[in-house]
Order: sequence, then structure tokens, then C-alpha cells
Amino acid sequence: MAKSTTYKVYDALMEYAQLFERNMDKGDDKTDAGRKVASTGGQTKVTMIITEEVKDQMIADGIPDKSMGYDMFKGPNEAGLYSYNAKRPWLSPFDEYTGVVTESQKNTLISKSVSDKCFNDEGDGTITYTGGSVERICDVKLTATGNKAKFDEPNVVDYNATVEAGEQVHWDSAVDIGHGSKGKVKVSIYKNGAKRIVRLESVGITDLVEYVSSGEVRF
Repeated sequence: MAKSTTYKVYDALMEYAQLFERNMDKGDDKTDAGRKVASTGGQTKVTMIITEEVKDQMIADGIPDKSMGYDMFKGPNEAGLYSYNAKRPWLSPFDEYTGVVTESQKNTLISKSVSDKCFNDEGDGTITYTGGSVERICDVKLTATGNKAKFDEPNVVDYNATVEAGEQVHWDSAVDIGHGSKGKVKVSIYKNGAKRIVRLESVGITDLVEYVSSGEVRF
């Protein structure tokens, strides 16, 4: 079976949103799971609360319902909803590359879900790309930096403002996303035979619930 990567978007309520470098899960050295997370430089993640219909669609799209004997979808709860943890490692297992790209190449790469954070406008019309190998997406000449590529943060946007503006309106990373916030969660699904790798790619916030830290009292 040929290798393939598809991108899917799902409507979800969100819990435990750790989508930015400042609040990501950095792992620990106390458990195997914590050490695994730490070995990738940490991870950004969000718990998706979804209907049974969305769960079934995710499985139909190729997202495994089990991994190493563990259920990937939890539930249903009393409301008939399920949960799924969408995650994004901070570091890629692959090498990092850099090189100059054209505006057209940049737009092509972004349309293929390459983060716009991989591009730097040097101010003289030159655009530098730094990230994973993308030669298979478009014809660019890149050189290895000797480092591991970063997946970095997922692309988080204000969905309604983005639709209204006709261009991406990035979410203010200083604004926490509280439990019960609604959004559209985009994931990539890599398929290679029976192998599946699911990675969080972007989040569009549609309805924000203000974050309240544990122990905080509201009057």
C-alpha cells in the first residue's frame, strides 16, 4: 500500500488545551509515558469532546480506535459524548532543512499545512524557510542544518475573525482556552500499510469559554 497523508477537520468541544509553548506538556522522568513525551521536547495537545457521529467519522477516516491495546476514544459519558486526545510532538524525528523560497512556493507549502511559522521575511524580499524536508511538496532547494526539525506549535486561529477577514487571524497565545470552548480541530493522518500516525495540525476557536484556574474563586 502506498504512503499517504490526509488532513481532516472535526468539530469538537475542547478540554485541557495546551496549545502553546508556554503551557505545553513537557513530560517528566517519573513514568515511561512522561519520559516518552520529554524525549520529543514535549508536546502540545488538546482533548476533543465529540459526538458518536464524529467519533465514527474519525475512525472511518483512518484514525485508529486502539493503539497497543489501549482505547484511543474514551466514553461515552452521561451525555453520550466521547473524548480523544489530539497531540503534536515539539520535535520531529526528522532532520531540519533551510533555504530560500519564493512567495508562490511559500503559499503552496502553507496550503499543504506547513506552518507559516517556518517562514521568515528577511525584509529585502527574501523569504527563508526552516523546517522539515518539503521537496516532495514543491521544487525547492534546501540544505540540512544538522538539527532536528521542529513541529512547533499547532496553528491556532480565531475562526470567526478569520472567516470575516478572509485571512488567518492568529489566536493571542496569552489568552487561555477554557474547558468547554468550541472549535474546529485539524489533524493529519499518515498511512503506511497498517501504520498510522495522527498529529494535531491546527485549531480554529469558534466559541471561547474563559479559562478559570483550579482554586480560583469567582464572585
